[in-house]
Amino acid sequence: MPTVRTATRMTEASELNAVVNSLQLFSAQLPIGAFAFSQGLEAAIDAGQVTDAESLRAWCLGMLRYGLGTLDCVALRQLMRSSTEAHWLELNARLLTSRETRELRQEDLLLGQALTRWAEGLGLPLIAAGSVSAVSRYAEIARHWGIPESVAVLGFGWSWLENQMSVAAKSVPLGQRALSQVLTALKPALVELAGRSVQTEDPWTNSAFMQSLRSAQHETQYSRLFRS
Repeated sequence: MPTVRTATRMTEASELNAVVNSLQLFSAQLPIGAFAFSQGLEAAIDAGQVTDAESLRAWCLGMLRYGLGTLDCVALRQLMRSSTEAHWLELNARLLTSRETRELRQEDLLLGQALTRWAEGLGLPLIAAGSVSAVSRYAEIARHWGIPESVAVLGFGWSWLENQMSVAAKSVPLGQRALSQVLTALKPALVELAGRSVQTEDPWTNSAFMQSLRSAQHETQYSRLFRS
């Protein structure tokens, strides 16, 4: 029987491994091409809705509270808890139908495909699906790697925020100090998001109406750097 000290070390090693896995899975350096998409932010910048650090903070806060926090992150937890392959596939299909514009759905599918290829390259066993949401694959890989649900939700949210900062750096443009201040200001919202998403029995909702409007406008935007 292991001693208390040995058991503590084993627990700590397991926790550290989960953290490292989360850092890799949700890193901006993950080669799936997420940097190519703005999720409607580029159109919001073009329309003059996001022009500085404060308006960027407001845009991201709205998305965290009424989009990611009530849809993607709740779905992420439900997918991690799915008891059967059929249940996972059902949730995946439902998540894809929740994308309200062509660009948002195409982004989700393309990132899901890229994430699938990346995971297959690592030899991870994956559920076969013709069309797969990136969120669904994130959930599946996170469960394989023993990443706790709350850590996965925070990692996913932080990755999304970092990508929004990257878009703002190129398109507003904003400097690194201003972007760092926006990230710092939004950290409490990320923690709030993780706490709210625990209620996985709640129905998925998406009230980020402005994102849908800007995403639809982006489809015909004359000049753009990003694919959504």
